[in-house]
Amino acid sequence: MRRWARFATAGVAFLAGATMLLAAWVSEGLGEEGDSGAPAAIIVLGIATIVAGAATAFVAAARYAAIATLAAVFALAYSGEVADDSVYMTIAGAALVLLGLLSITGGRRRRPAPSASAVGGASPGVPSEAPSTPGAEPDGRAPRS
Repeated sequence: MRRWARFATAGVAFLAGATMLLAAWVSEGLGEEGDSGAPAAIIVLGIATIVAGAATAFVAAARYAAIATLAAVFALAYSGEVADDSVYMTIAGAALVLLGLLSITGGRRRRPAPSASAVGGASPGVPSEAPSTPGAEPDGRAPRS
């Protein structure tokens, strides 16, 4: 994964995790007494997404952990078990789309292998000891090429 794509992936995951945490805490603060607006699972997954996003800046393979936590949030919100599920589905869904686009555009492109003539250079011209023109041949025939 290219460096710019790794940092962009880390930024998207970090921002998505922070936005999930902020949304969970705001919905919990605005919720009525006894109403669990933000379950602990969303808060834990938001923190895990932030950690995985920060780790992605250093290790490209950590993006898979970030994708897994975002997919878990999306699945949990899609199941309808969480209050304010549309907020979490929007955050996780948008982040998953962005991470997918970064994975497509940020991959390493294969460089073409150098050709054999480029590696060894042009073959050196070796002068022939025998004549090669029809007039210079003893029997008037040029050798086959």
